[in-house]
Amino acid sequence: MTKRRYFIIRWFAPLLGAAVVAGLFLYWQWPARSHMSVARTASDIPATAKHPSSSEIVELYSQSSLQRDNSAQPLSSADFVELRVSREGRDIKIALNIKKHWHINANPASLDSLIPTTVEVSANGSPVPARLNYPAGHAIDIGLAKPIRVYSGRLRLTAELAERTDRDPLQVQASVQACKDSGICLPPSILSAPAITAGID
Repeated sequence: MTKRRYFIIRWFAPLLGAAVVAGLFLYWQWPARSHMSVARTASDIPATAKHPSSSEIVELYSQSSLQRDNSAQPLSSADFVELRVSREGRDIKIALNIKKHWHINANPASLDSLIPTTVEVSANGSPVPARLNYPAGHAIDIGLAKPIRVYSGRLRLTAELAERTDRDPLQVQASVQACKDSGICLPPSILSAPAITAGID
């Protein structure tokens, strides 16, 4: 056996085999480019972005929904607010009864992303001009930078018709968003009731 053949068999062949095995091992262990990209992207996110901002809290507050226990049917604001209406001449007396531990947003709403409570008078589907003043409501703290103003318990309003009208029946619609005092809100509802000549107490 020549020295050259002896060298190839004794040293070069084993070294070449080891290099091939090592190369295959590194190939299978090396992270894919897509994985590296994802990891880098996640690490580049600022720490502050991982915590909700005030605007995100407001959005969550104003758009979240609550579901009945063991039920796929969502609740609505109408489940927690009752509208009662009566008429005395040009005055439309309106009462919104809000269940305990719940509230509706004041008008104007404290934040642009919150849905204010609004009331309209109509006849045969057409708006009837009426003057209506909304109370300021009371402030509650839901964990934002400042408290917001809401209505709770019983809200009483008077809509004064701009002119006397005999059109009957007049209809009152109230747009409300019921929110739990803990900060969970339901989708808004439009409540409707006829303005009848009877007391609402």
